[in-house]
This record gives sequence, C-alpha cells and structure tokens, in this order.
Amino acid sequence: MARKNKKSKPPKTPGRRAARTRQAIRKPPRLSSRPQMFVMTSKGKKTLSIRREKTRKLNSAHALAMKKFLKTRDRKALARFEKKSFTSRGKKYVFLTDRERIRELHEAGETTFEHIYRSSRLSA
Repeated sequence: MARKNKKSKPPKTPGRRAARTRQAIRKPPRLSSRPQMFVMTSKGKKTLSIRREKTRKLNSAHALAMKKFLKTRDRKALARFEKKSFTSRGKKYVFLTDRERIRELHEAGETTFEHIYRSSRLSA
C-alpha cells in the first residue's frame, strides 16, 4: 500500500507573522484620472475635476471668450455663455459672464490664460 505524501508546512521563522484577514491593507494614494482644470467663478479661480470632454471644451471656449472680452471689451464674446452651467462632482457651477466682476478679477490678478489645465506635478 502506497503512502500519500502530506504537504509539510514551512517552518515558522522568528519575528514574522502572517497578516490577519481583518487587518486593513493600505494602498498608495491614486492620482485622479480626471483632468484638473482652472475655472473662473464669481469668487475667483478654482481648480475642478471635469470628466466630460464636452464640458472641458466649453470651459476652454469660455476662457478664450473672457480673454477676448478683456482685450476688446466686446460683449458678444460672452453672450454665448449667458445662463449656461456645468456640473463637477455633483456641484453645479455657472459660467462667469458678469462683465463688472470679470474686470474686478482681472484687476486683482486672478485671471491668467497661459494654461487652463493644472499640471500633474502641482497636485502631488
């Protein structure tokens, strides 16, 4: 009669212990996969995560319209964004079209149009 080979347990080494099943395993923080964009609000510049490409394009067009308005004082540039809004992470934001408020923010140095996407190096 043949004997079955029993699997032997590895010897326990001093100082090591197995993880408990209920012990939480910590994972490194994940970077957001959503692009971070600068958005002008009535309170100033905010950084928001915007998922939809259509909303990102609309935000970019709004930034260009604000830049054109500040250069030429042409009211038609912002007319497209009157009463328009978008949602980011469940919160509704209205595009800034108040001409006086835009001028105030520009004089305070809040409006910069070099880049509208936040660099990933800044978020770390």
